[in-house]
Amino acid sequence: MDKSDKNGDEQAIRALISTHFQGLKWTPTTRADWATFASDFLSDASLYPAARPAQAKTVDAFIERMKGVAQGALRSFEERTLGMQILLFGNVAVVLAASKMVENGTEVNHDVSGYLLVKDGGKWRIAAHAWDHASEQMPVPEHLR
Repeated sequence: MDKSDKNGDEQAIRALISTHFQGLKWTPTTRADWATFASDFLSDASLYPAARPAQAKTVDAFIERMKGVAQGALRSFEERTLGMQILLFGNVAVVLAASKMVENGTEVNHDVSGYLLVKDGGKWRIAAHAWDHASEQMPVPEHLR
């Protein structure tokens, strides 16, 4: 892989992760765009939420859970990527990315996600996504802010 290919792949990965959460956003008057959110994943991708014990979720199962959450006490939700670290080799990449979440317009939380990405047909897609919540005892690393 020459340097220009690697730079192009890194730019594509940054764009994918940076815009990944645009579909996962809602307010009392707008709905999440679940199709856009799901389109970033391979069809058999696994998601591993922060809850323990760790249990794999399909993209469809995650979306169904979030639809229920969006109809409950979580009246608005927005998440955006703060920073990321990319390790890339050929058609495989691993990304650590920090995010800021704003819930119900005022509650701010952070998490760090790990992504396994695969390039297929010239496009980077998420094969697996796992995350954990940041806290005072486990803050977001500076290099991901």
